[in-house]
Amino acid sequence: MRKYIYLFVCVLIAGISSAQDYGTQIPNGDFESDWKKYSGGKKLFGTISGTEPYCWHSFMSAEGSKTVLAAVKDQIDKRTDKRPGSKGTYSVRLKSSSTLGIVANGSLTNGRMYCGSTSATSDDNHLFTDRGTDEFNMPISVVPDSITVWLCFYANSDGSYAAFHAAVHGDSDFILYSGKDGKADQQVADANLEYTRTTTSGDNLPWIRASVPFLAKGTC
Repeated sequence: MRKYIYLFVCVLIAGISSAQDYGTQIPNGDFESDWKKYSGGKKLFGTISGTEPYCWHSFMSAEGSKTVLAAVKDQIDKRTDKRPGSKGTYSVRLKSSSTLGIVANGSLTNGRMYCGSTSATSDDNHLFTDRGTDEFNMPISVVPDSITVWLCFYANSDGSYAAFHAAVHGDSDFILYSGKDGKADQQVADANLEYTRTTTSGDNLPWIRASVPFLAKGTC
């Protein structure tokens, strides 16, 4: 049975993330490939306009009735900041934003986002694997023992946190709800990391390397 790996990177204030360049690789894990421009879709004020790195997705390509509230320009952008020893040129920055007091967390996934509620904790807001579109899923044949990321997280408050989540699941359109596990009968293994800010200054962005183990969740 085919399995899919589904990654979710979420920060509450601002962050920069970059991938390792050895071992089994996630497509465009270094964010060096073309960024796709989205424009013309309706949002609350004006139109949706922004870019996403190839194979990675945020609010620009989201589905759901509340996308008009969440799709805010510049929640993700291409940066020239890069981790030590990187052969690449770019990283991606995620930022939270607020529309009419509703905060949309900066998020990035190689699945797809669904925005169906104005409440951040509602199950109507989730990430999912869209197997019907090649761009929104990643088939793999084995479960990795770990996944490595490079990250930097700045926030005004030391109580803010960022989260990284990777899930391996069976041949189904997997759903990941905010702050919860995915459906138990779908998930094979996951890797989770929560962390507070890695720097107290937006002018000083030290990179942190994290190797996160995959833990078995069951069988599919």
